Amino acid sequence: MSEDSCLPPEPWARRVLLLVDRIYLDRCEYDSKGGALKVPQGVLALPHPLTEIQDPIIQGILRSGLAQPGAALIQSPVATDLYYEAQQARMQAVMDKWRAFRSVCAHLGATRTEILHQEEETDQGTVTWDGNGQYKVVKGRAKFEGGLGETFRSKFRSCSDFSGGKADPEAAKAYASKTNLLDDFHVRDLIHNRSSRNPLQSEVVELNLAAEVQRNLTLLGEVSVPKFVGLKSEWQTESKKKYSLIVTVKLQFS
Repeated sequence: MSEDSCLPPEPWARRVLLLVDRIYLDRCEYDSKGGALKVPQGVLALPHPLTEIQDPIIQGILRSGLAQPGAALIQSPVATDLYYEAQQARMQAVMDKWRAFRSVCAHLGATRTEILHQEEETDQGTVTWDGNGQYKVVKGRAKFEGGLGETFRSKFRSCSDFSGGKADPEAAKAYASKTNLLDDFHVRDLIHNRSSRNPLQSEVVELNLAAEVQRNLTLLGEVSVPKFVGLKSEWQTESKKKYSLIVTVKLQFS
């Protein structure tokens, strides 16, 4: 990639960005003994500093302060031009996807979204929360206090009320398409059922809030890095972690 080029327009081609010091990146190209920087499809290795790459996505990364040497940046599931630092990717992606899902429900005339159940699975085990915030370890011997699942529960009330109103399926579909939620069967089904002459009044759905970001982090784990390349070690740890966060949500509509 030349310095004045743009990133690939296809989101799937830039799911992970590696910011590699220019000296190391050049060495990967000519040092046969040093080994190669091997990246799978969907991962881009960019020369740091990024200031000479004329691309609006890169400019956004520079403004956000994420353009640090050796960093791995993970694409957001709901805004493909937005990137997270690898260590914070799961938390930020979970929050952003939940906000986007609630916005779709609001477009469909929701009066209430209520989290009935929450299940978090990690390498240490599985823990569940009920709507009252009571948790139970159902697999393994993990200590989940202070984990992502608890952080999510503390930031978002289990029950949110809206004023309701007439459903706008076209607006819901446009927003879901913009935030990539149309890829989720439950979202498509909600839009369809709220568009009929006998619209849906209530529903219980399951939503995996971490599926997309987990796939991107797993992709990061497939990167092969020569020892002399100065990439941060933290992202390698993050890429190997098992994680899912599934919420069961009851929806009510006007």
